[in-house]
Amino acid sequence: MRIGNSGTGAIWHLAAAALQEKTGASFSHIPYDGANPAVTALLGNHIEAVSVSPAEVVNHVAAGKLRILAVMGDERSAAFPDVPTVKEKGIDLSVYTWRGIVVPKKTPQAVVDTLREASKATANEPAFKETLTKMNLTLAYADGPEFGEMIKKDNAFFKDLMTKLGMAK
Repeated sequence: MRIGNSGTGAIWHLAAAALQEKTGASFSHIPYDGANPAVTALLGNHIEAVSVSPAEVVNHVAAGKLRILAVMGDERSAAFPDVPTVKEKGIDLSVYTWRGIVVPKKTPQAVVDTLREASKATANEPAFKETLTKMNLTLAYADGPEFGEMIKKDNAFFKDLMTKLGMAK
């Protein structure tokens, strides 16, 4: 099966590779210059599937042109509550994207504290939450130490996966 992604080594290429490893499926990974070209290739029947975030296909799903088979997060997508997770399908895998604010190690503590307070306030702002919902993005706020642990966990997962794929240096 040809499965498109947003580029070799990008998060959704790695997600599809992890799914391949967990299931024993055989995919031909087709890299594109971003998710939109991959989705366009799927719509044009040039490939059989894509590995992208739900937000990147929501309009095509709503129009009845595409169908989401599963999401790779720990929980179902609020935008697609009828779509199961891969865990629900018996595949022990969770791949998701996150964004965060990081600073150099020597940043003054007062600056760090100000950024942490501003980030938390923004995450709790109703307009911010509403905007994320409209964009079909999930909010999961993690403060400094908790976010650091998430980064360490993901780094270990992706280092192992990329080593298996022959992509690690």
